[in-house]
Amino acid sequence: MAAYDGSYQVFINFKGVDIYNNFISFLHSALKREGIDAFIDSENLLRREMLPNLFQIIRSSKISIPVISKGYAESECCLRELAEMVECYKSEGQIILPIFFDVEAEDVRNQTGIIEASFENHEKGNDEQTLKIWKNALNVVGGILGYQLKDVNG
Repeated sequence: MAAYDGSYQVFINFKGVDIYNNFISFLHSALKREGIDAFIDSENLLRREMLPNLFQIIRSSKISIPVISKGYAESECCLRELAEMVECYKSEGQIILPIFFDVEAEDVRNQTGIIEASFENHEKGNDEQTLKIWKNALNVVGGILGYQLKDVNG
């Protein structure tokens, strides 16, 4: 990944090739048509060594769009990025526009249902402070008025 030049207005955060191949690719195309430059991980760049660059992109973006789907909370990278988005939201007033893709905002906010089941695996390999940060980020984003997409096919 080349050094970031500050050109993205929107950071799109999501998990899964399945969601990328339908909803995310359509969202990204729609933003581009409107002249909005949005960053998405279309080349599977979300590795630990890439996080400093990704955090820089998040911090310099005007808007973050976390697309929270059923498998979202399984991804430590997604949760780290979400925590960074929330930090920017709290400290700099960055806009977060959450999209709840076949999940309930209440489950995100309270880490219940499918989010709770996905999150349980993180309790083995992470310290309490990290888990607290991630749960707080989910709580904050689950409490933001966002878009609820249910039963989305294609």
